[in-house]
Amino acid sequence: MAMGGAGASALAFAHSPVRTSLEKCATLLKKNLIWRILLDGSVHAQKEGPFFLDFYRPGAYERDGEHNYYAGIVQGFAKVLETYGSPLTTALIQEIHKECMPISIVSGSKPSGFRSEGAIASFAINFVNCTKAGLTEFILRQLEYRKYKILAPYPNFHFTTYPREDRESLLSLEHLEAYMGSEKEVAPIVERLYSTLTGPAKCIRFFVTQNPEKWLQIEIARYEDAIKKATDDDTKLNAIVEFVRNSEQIHPFHDGNCRTMYLLLQKLLIENNFSPTLLEDPNVLDMYDVSALVKLVKKGFAKVEQLLYLSRTAQDRSADEYFHDTLNNHEFLRLYPDYLEAESFSVAYQADYQKSLVKLEKAMEMAMEIARFRTGREAKIIDNSELEAAIAARDHTAAASLA
Repeated sequence: MAMGGAGASALAFAHSPVRTSLEKCATLLKKNLIWRILLDGSVHAQKEGPFFLDFYRPGAYERDGEHNYYAGIVQGFAKVLETYGSPLTTALIQEIHKECMPISIVSGSKPSGFRSEGAIASFAINFVNCTKAGLTEFILRQLEYRKYKILAPYPNFHFTTYPREDRESLLSLEHLEAYMGSEKEVAPIVERLYSTLTGPAKCIRFFVTQNPEKWLQIEIARYEDAIKKATDDDTKLNAIVEFVRNSEQIHPFHDGNCRTMYLLLQKLLIENNFSPTLLEDPNVLDMYDVSALVKLVKKGFAKVEQLLYLSRTAQDRSADEYFHDTLNNHEFLRLYPDYLEAESFSVAYQADYQKSLVKLEKAMEMAMEIARFRTGREAKIIDNSELEAAIAARDHTAAASLA
């Protein structure tokens, strides 16, 4: 299917002849801007930059040790690069999750493994992370899943109003037994769910209890089949986005699902020769429809391209600069004395951060070696000053030769 307008432009960026996917990541790493494709776009404008989520998360997140959030994300992306080209398996998804989760202050350890079968996972759905078409796709997929006999007749799920103290059941698997699975037949259910978002509840809560590993295996098989049959980039991109969205809805872990799936999205994009992307809010993976998600991913391609060519500005600051400012911010020290009252904590924190960067640099070298072996092409990091000069002069031949 041919594309036009902004969509065509964004996909052209994704396959820019100037850089391969890995070379784009390597250039961002060299500029110390890799953090911008690892964290929500909404975080980029915060004065703490990549460390905003480390300290400025309220309530339980602080007690759970989210102060190491960014170092964990860096380590998770290192695992993405270390496993470049490796088969997609549930074990690999677990490895990425384990790396990107920070060590808990309370337990002193990282979360491990999928949640057990029957263990409930839940997340809130509102206008920010849900579309009508997304709800429709979800319900139709549950009906389609009936052919898999893992749990009869299909995965357990439950929508309720929120908050908890005034919970009203809106939809569960029993409600679907009378429907054959057409979009027209589930439309009334979708309308009821979506209208709830405009009412007093403001959002609805989604609960899921199916066996996460078995359902991920099904989604992996469906994804691999779709990629194998894909005849163009549009079809391939749709397959990537749908797989990641479906995996996020399975919610296989007790915590850290969204960050894990966002890293998985970057992995599959890079390995399929797309650019990495930049999403303003990765929570759209919860219940957006595939078409809407693809549009956001394509917009993210263009944002990454802007980062590659961005001249040095006040808003193009490296992660190291943000790190130094955050740990030397008197207002920060006043608000969070428990974290930085001891010099030893600051030293340990810096050590964890630097260790994650070293791991990422080594992983990038490994991924480039694998790519070079696979293509027989000498992969290299492009000098930004030469590239920007070529582009400024509109010398496309020179720009292409730098690749």
